[in-house]
Amino acid sequence: MIYAGIGARKTPGDILHAMVQVGTFMAAEGAILRSGGAQGADRAFEIGCDFNSNGRKDSLKEIYLPSPGWQSNESEHHDVSYEAMRVASMFHPGWGRLDPFVKRLMGRNTYQMLGLDLKTPANFVCCWTLNGGIVGGTGQALRMAAYYGIPVINFGHLSFSEVNNRIIAILEANDAA
Repeated sequence: MIYAGIGARKTPGDILHAMVQVGTFMAAEGAILRSGGAQGADRAFEIGCDFNSNGRKDSLKEIYLPSPGWQSNESEHHDVSYEAMRVASMFHPGWGRLDPFVKRLMGRNTYQMLGLDLKTPANFVCCWTLNGGIVGGTGQALRMAAYYGIPVINFGHLSFSEVNNRIIAILEANDAA
């Protein structure tokens, strides 16, 4: 099971706390977190993953960065390929106006959705965006998720219990498959 734990840097505190809990729960289930190392939601999922990974920290997360050591994160995944950038460009309405660093940020979103090989979609996305909208950098990932048929669980328009129920349903469906 692979999930993308992402969201806005300005995610509200109560949601960040819930994201830490999701990361902890998913690590206990042996799920792999894909995230982007940004402050806010990304970091909350990673903290949860690290908290309950039973010493398997590195094998339970794939943190994709736009450059080495970004946000003081030491992930080894910090090179963004031409192909990841090409895929990202298909989903950003203003690609030509973005500076090179922001393009790398969008390229690393491609890995969060499709993995390092760009062929292994996440089983689902868990995130927060304002009112559940498709906005900001997270919106880029959500457009990809929609295209590739990756289910999205968004704290921005779901209650905590609804988020929990949807995660459990995905895990149960994955176990049954």
